[in-house]
Amino acid sequence: MRLGELLRGGELLLLEGSLGTGKTT
Repeated sequence: MRLGELLRGGELLLLEGSLGTGKTT
């Protein structure tokens, strides 16, 4: 796995949390 992928995943999770959709997969 590449660090970039992990960073992207983290960013996506952060973005989702920021939106406040109330859903975490």
